Amino acid sequence: MGLIGQLKEEHVQLVHLFEEIKEGINVPSVNEEVLLETISELKEILSAHLDLENKLLYPKLAESDNAQAKELGKKYSGEMVGILNTALAFFGKYVTVSGSELKNNKTFETELVAIIGVVAKRINVEENILFPAFEKYCE
Repeated sequence: MGLIGQLKEEHVQLVHLFEEIKEGINVPSVNEEVLLETISELKEILSAHLDLENKLLYPKLAESDNAQAKELGKKYSGEMVGILNTALAFFGKYVTVSGSELKNNKTFETELVAIIGVVAKRINVEENILFPAFEKYCE
């Protein structure tokens, strides 16, 4: 599987994990330990995903001979740093919180929904703009 295929597969995993967490904080029967494990798994996959993009996707776009691809690589690489910092701050804030506290924390839920929105928007940009440009100009 190539880079773009792997990144798309990870997008599916990320969306699934976000939805699992969102559901888990609203369903009383969801095991709190499972909820914390899902959050940990999400953090690991998201961090590895962003690292992979920063090492292989954005540099190749930024080094492309095509001006449009080059501009896309630079623009979206800078934006990704902000998304990464926001995500890491989110995970850092809640890493020591128990599952029961998360389930009753409206701030956590609000921030989770916001992070889901940011990531979903970014996935849309990547799959509709960046990945096609990468496949056209960098492979």
